[in-house]
Amino acid sequence: MSKFSEFMLAARQRAGLSTREIERLSGVSKAYISQMETGGRNVPTPDILRKLAPHLKVSYEDLMKAAGLTKYLSHTSITVAPANTNTSYNVFINVTQV
Repeated sequence: MSKFSEFMLAARQRAGLSTREIERLSGVSKAYISQMETGGRNVPTPDILRKLAPHLKVSYEDLMKAAGLTKYLSHTSITVAPANTNTSYNVFINVTQV
C-alpha cells in the first residue's frame, strides 16, 4: 500500500464515512475510491481530488501533496462570503511567476 493509499483510507475513516457515502457525496465511484485506498489505481487527477477533499475533511492542498501532485498547486484558494448571505464561493487565483 502506498503512502497516498494510506492517507486516503485514514482520511475517509477519520471522516467516519463509507466508500458508498463518499461516492454519493462526491460523485466519484465507490470502486474508484476503493482502488485508490488499496493501491490498485494510479494517483487520480487533481479534479478527482478536488471532488473528494471536502468530504474527506482534508484540504485540497493536503490531498494534492499526499498524492505527490504539488506541481499542479499553482493557485491560491480563498473563500468569499458576500455580506448578509449564507452563501460562500471558492475563488481560485492563478499565480504565475514572471
